[in-house]
Amino acid sequence: MFSTQMQKHIQKNFRYPEVAIATGTKRTVYVMFPSGKQGFIEDVAIKGPAKILKIEAARIIDQTYLK
Repeated sequence: MFSTQMQKHIQKNFRYPEVAIATGTKRTVYVMFPSGKQGFIEDVAIKGPAKILKIEAARIIDQTYLK
């Protein structure tokens, strides 16, 4: 259930950065986090090959925090 909801959230909100498109930057970004006792995301770690893609991943996770 959580995985499905997270995929929907990513598909709805992900905006591939124009700089990444222009430079041909296409790679996988990994976002890892445990959920705390209250079910909230904690201690986010983002790993990826390009800073611009990691920034976009962080933006999406920040939206998740706000919901």
